[in-house]
Amino acid sequence: MHTSSPNDEQPLFSEEEPLAPTDAADERFWKVLIVDDEPSIHDITTMVLSNFSMLGRGLEILHAYSAAEARELLAAQDDIAVILLDVVMESEHAGLSLVHHIREELNNKLVRIVLRTGQPGQAPETEVVQRYDINDYKEKTELTAKRLTTTLYTAIRSWHDLHTIDRNRRGLEQVIRSTATLFRSRNMGTFFQGLMEQLGSMQDTEGGLIYTASSGFVCGNYGDEKSDHVIVAGTGPYADLSGKPVHDVLEPKILRKLDTARTERASRFYDDACVFYVENSHGDSGMVYLPGCKALDEGALKLVELFCNNSSIAFDNLSLNNELEDTQREVLHMMGTVAEFRSKETSEHVDRVSAYAELLALKYGLDEAEAKLLRTAAPLHDIGKIAIPDEILKKPGKLTEAEFEVMKEHAKIGYEMLRHSRRPVLRSAAIIARDHQEKWDGSGYPAGVSGEDIHLYGRIVAVADVFDALGSERSYKKAWPIERIVDYFQEQIGQHFDPKIAGLLIENLDEFIALRESINECRGDPECLRN
Repeated sequence: MHTSSPNDEQPLFSEEEPLAPTDAADERFWKVLIVDDEPSIHDITTMVLSNFSMLGRGLEILHAYSAAEARELLAAQDDIAVILLDVVMESEHAGLSLVHHIREELNNKLVRIVLRTGQPGQAPETEVVQRYDINDYKEKTELTAKRLTTTLYTAIRSWHDLHTIDRNRRGLEQVIRSTATLFRSRNMGTFFQGLMEQLGSMQDTEGGLIYTASSGFVCGNYGDEKSDHVIVAGTGPYADLSGKPVHDVLEPKILRKLDTARTERASRFYDDACVFYVENSHGDSGMVYLPGCKALDEGALKLVELFCNNSSIAFDNLSLNNELEDTQREVLHMMGTVAEFRSKETSEHVDRVSAYAELLALKYGLDEAEAKLLRTAAPLHDIGKIAIPDEILKKPGKLTEAEFEVMKEHAKIGYEMLRHSRRPVLRSAAIIARDHQEKWDGSGYPAGVSGEDIHLYGRIVAVADVFDALGSERSYKKAWPIERIVDYFQEQIGQHFDPKIAGLLIENLDEFIALRESINECRGDPECLRN
């Protein structure tokens, strides 16, 4: 077949010599795939479109000389905008089969497919348009240079619009997924860590990562809106700065960026970094600093702003939840100390037992949420003692058998006080009040159950309670030295105590001793205890 230089009125495909294609300019391109088994068709199409430009972008023309070649190329590249597709190639319906493969097997609904045929009788237009998901149908004899260019403009504009809609859809889906992850955060540390990870994994509207470096940090001032921000988590050179005020450890250049974002209460973007800002309704705020964060286009900025707004809502909800939990914890703590004050003990016993119980729970393998629940509920382990008469509760000497029977009632009383609540923490406290005086061998009270029939919470608090009681001075005894306490626990493994839980205490004794010392230094200060 021969081709000649086309003009606007001549058919593009006629019997003239092929012309050499013109090299494309070095810029961003629209990808166009020519699928045809005649080389001259490739040559003349390339020549005609050599100066094509749309929105400042030229063309990158790809070539496939059979449907099989096109399948391989399409499997490797998913950003092709337009396919100029012949019908008859290695078989009479090779082109139509390729359409089915693109739409159904590759699930590529975006690429615009322009069917070009030199034998319209073998692929009638009406039938093809009805049966196949194509976007245009042209006979080669009618496709002049002008019409080809017009067709390509229309097809690329359609692909660009659909591609933009699809990018925005995927971006919104990512924002929703990322925000949902943040809403599941149970504490501020995991919230801010998740915020940094989600921002680092977000994509811009061209599909690239907003942030590709391996360093950055997140900081917050939750709890005191006027305080300096403290680094919550970091990677790279910031990995070892957790817990430190930003003004103590960061260079002035970074601090200026953080101060600007905090003053303006908005995310800020620079040539060498991005600062993402979130805040709650109490004025607490957090910032994610990502060095090397690339400049964002308008679409990406809108997605990031939407994500940060949603993150602020998640931050606010988490802050409110934490405030409720703190209030609940303090109320339960105060309730738990009532019996201790009545027996001339301090609240530090409640603090220590709760902390020991949480640490034992984590060592046992419970997750952080359940261990935290146990710590919140544990202060009420002796709540039933409020019903025990002073002459028995405050007696300095050993109790008589009859007095001890009265004292044992505190387990049942505490359980009955709490068991009707529908709140998980109070239901857990009821179980602890009932079971923490049971013994592994069945010799405890109030029910005399044994082994794993004793609820795990009761077994854990039993170890924590006795460990603290033996190491504390009481009205009827001196504090035991740690060596004697260890000996006692080793003797009582399998009798009083669950062997696994008592073993965890002995194996990690240094941690429990350090925990006791830190709690004693707090002297009941709630803020100190939380830290």
